[in-house]
Amino acid sequence: MLLRHDCFLQQPDSFDDSVTYFNPHCLTRAADDDSMPTWDRVEAEQDTPAENLSVVEKSKVAELLDSASGPMVYRDIQVSEMLQVSLKKHQRKALAMMVEKESGILRGAEFPSVWTEETVVETGGLRFLNNITGARVYRKPKACLGGLIADDMGLGKTLTTLALIAGSVTTHNNTTQTAARATTLIVAPLSTLTGWQEQIQSHLKAGALRFTVYHGSQRRKSVDLLRSFDIVLTTYQTVRAEHLQTLGGGQSAIHKVPWHRIVLDEAHVIQNRSSKNFQAVYSLQARHRWCLTGTPIQNRLEDLGSLVEFLRVDPVDSPGAFRRLFLDPISRQDPSGWERLRALIKSISVRRTKESLKNELGLPARQEEVCKVSLDDEERRAYDLVKRRFALAIDSGGSKMSAFQLILRLRQICNHGVALLPPDLREWINQASRFGPQIPLQIETCLSCGRVQDDDVDDGVLFESLSCGHQVCPVCRRMAKLDSQDSTGEPSCPCCRAEDLTGRGREGIRSAGDSPAYRPSSKVRELLRNLDHDRHEAAAAGVPPEKSVIFSIWTGMLDLIGTALTVRGIEFQRLDGTKTHEQRCDALRCFRSDDNCGVLLASIGSAAVGLNLTVASRVHIIEPGWNPMLEQQALQRVHRLGQTKIVKQIRYVVDGADSVERYILKRQEWKLGLIDASVGGFTRSQEDVACLLEGMRLELGIDAAL
Repeated sequence: MLLRHDCFLQQPDSFDDSVTYFNPHCLTRAADDDSMPTWDRVEAEQDTPAENLSVVEKSKVAELLDSASGPMVYRDIQVSEMLQVSLKKHQRKALAMMVEKESGILRGAEFPSVWTEETVVETGGLRFLNNITGARVYRKPKACLGGLIADDMGLGKTLTTLALIAGSVTTHNNTTQTAARATTLIVAPLSTLTGWQEQIQSHLKAGALRFTVYHGSQRRKSVDLLRSFDIVLTTYQTVRAEHLQTLGGGQSAIHKVPWHRIVLDEAHVIQNRSSKNFQAVYSLQARHRWCLTGTPIQNRLEDLGSLVEFLRVDPVDSPGAFRRLFLDPISRQDPSGWERLRALIKSISVRRTKESLKNELGLPARQEEVCKVSLDDEERRAYDLVKRRFALAIDSGGSKMSAFQLILRLRQICNHGVALLPPDLREWINQASRFGPQIPLQIETCLSCGRVQDDDVDDGVLFESLSCGHQVCPVCRRMAKLDSQDSTGEPSCPCCRAEDLTGRGREGIRSAGDSPAYRPSSKVRELLRNLDHDRHEAAAAGVPPEKSVIFSIWTGMLDLIGTALTVRGIEFQRLDGTKTHEQRCDALRCFRSDDNCGVLLASIGSAAVGLNLTVASRVHIIEPGWNPMLEQQALQRVHRLGQTKIVKQIRYVVDGADSVERYILKRQEWKLGLIDASVGGFTRSQEDVACLLEGMRLELGIDAAL
C-alpha cells in the first residue's frame, strides 16, 4: 500500500544490536544474514555497465586462468608443526607460492611475479622490470605482498591458508619480542564461517592458534583484544556495516587494526568495485592481502580488476590503468591485451582444477543417474491447463513476462502439483478445469509491492522475473539489482527475502504440508522410494544408511519434502536462508555426527557455496535449473577432498515429450540462457526472447492453433 503511493519506510538513525530489524523496503540477503540488515540499497551505480564476456572470450579466460598452475620445480616449504594433517602436493605448492609472495622477493623468484629485479651491467645498479607491461624503472616498486588462490572448489584452499597462517605465527613468535601477534583477518560469507571454525579446530593442534568470531553479538571487542588473537573471523556484511559507521563518524574496531594479513574467502563477492562490499574491505589496513575464489572472473573482465585493486597490484590496481592495459586493447581485438592479462594472472595467482589433478587427488568415482518421473492424473490436468495457457499467452501477443511466469508454474507443477502455486493460480486452475484456459488470468502484478502493469506498456519493459520466478516492477528490480549478490552473480529477491524472514507467501504450502490429508507428489514419491532403497540395503548389511543431501531451488518444496520425511519417520536437518549462524552450525553438527539423522534438506542458493558435506554420499537434485553451474557447485559440496565413498547423484526429471524439465536439461549448456532474458535486464533482444519462447512451444508439443 505504501509503495503504491511512493511512500517508503526509512531506517532508524540508531538501533540495538541485540534486536533483529526487518524493513520490507530495505533489502538484505538471506545467505548473508548478519544480525543487522543493510540499509543503503537504493543508489545509482557509478560505473558504466560493462559488456558480458562472449562464449569465445569465456573460453579464452578459462585458458588463461588454467595457465597459472605455477612452476614444475620449486623449493618445498617446511609446514608448521601446528598442523595435525598432511598437505597434499598441490596444497604444498600453493603454500610455497604464498610464502614467496609475502616475502616480497623480486630477484630469483620461483613463481612468476609482477616485478623482477635486474642488475644494470654498465653501472652495477639496480633496475626493475615490469613483467606485465615490459617497462623498466630504477626506483624500487611497491611489491604485491599477497595474491590470488584460484583453485577449483573443494581442493583445500582453506587448509592451505591455515598452513600459511600457522607458519607465519611460528616465525613471528620466534623473531619478535613484542606481545602483539601477527593477526590475520578472514572475511567470509556467513555460510562459510562455520567451515572455517571447524577446519581450525580439526586441522590445527588444540590451542595452537587463538581465534575469535567477530560477528553479531560477538562484535563488542576492542582493538587491543582483537590484536591478541592469531585469527579473527568475520563476515562481509559485518565489515560493510562497520564501514558505514565510520563514514557516519562512528567507530569500527576492525577498521582500526593494522592487520598482518587479510584473507577474503569467496572473494568474487567484491567483483563490483562500486559495491559496498568492495569499498568496505578495500578500506581495511593490512600488510598482506589474499583472495580465495574458484571464479575470479565470472561474467566480466572487470571482475578481476576489482580483485587486483584490493590486492594493491601496482601499477595496474586503478580502474583507469586496468582499462588502458587490458580492457581497451581486448575490445579492439588487439592480442596484446590478452597477453598482458595472461602475464598478470600468472604473476599474482595459482590455479588448479579437479580435472588437472585427478590422478593426484584419487577422488572416488561419481555416478550420475536421472530418475524419470511420471505425473499422476491430477498433476497432469493442472500441467496441461497451464501449458495451454502458455500457448494462449504466446498466440495472443501477450507479455513475454507472462509466458515466463507460466513456464515457472509448469516447473512447480512438475515438483508438487498445485501445492507450490500461489492461491490465485490454484483458483484459476479450478475454474479453468470447468470453463477452459481462456478465462482471464492476471499475473502482471509486482509480487513485491503489488503494483499492476499498465496495459499500454511495451512487453518486458516494466516487469521482469528474477531467477527465483518472482515478477517485480522496475523499482523493486532496481533494489534487487543493487543489492549484494550471491556467488552466482545473481541478485537477491525482495519477495524471497520477505518470505524467509516472515514466513509470508508460503502459508498455503505449509498448510498443505501440515494437513493430515497431505499426499506426496509423484516426484516426492520417487525420492522416498530411493531413500527407502538405501535404508533397506543398509539394514541388510547391518550398517547405517548412506547420508543424503536433498537440494531444491524452492524453500516451499523443502517444506513439503520435510513433511513427507516426517510422516515416513526419517530424521533430517535443514539449511536455507532463514537459518541463523548458530542454527546452521547446529544443523550441520547434527547431520555429521548423528547416525540417526540421515538427510539434509538444503536450498541450492544457501548451500552451493562454502560447505563441506563429505559425510554424505548421496545427492538428490529435485529439479533441473537454468544455470547448471549452481547444480555443479551443490554437488561439489559432497564430491570433494575428504570424500572416501562413491558419490551417487540422482536428478529428478518429469518425463514425457512435453516436459518443461526435459527442455531445461537440453538448454542447460546455456550458462544463463533464458534466465538471462528475464534476470539480466534483457541482455538478449526481444526478437531472441520471442524465438526462445517459440522454441519452447515446439519442444513442448504445443499446437499454435490452440
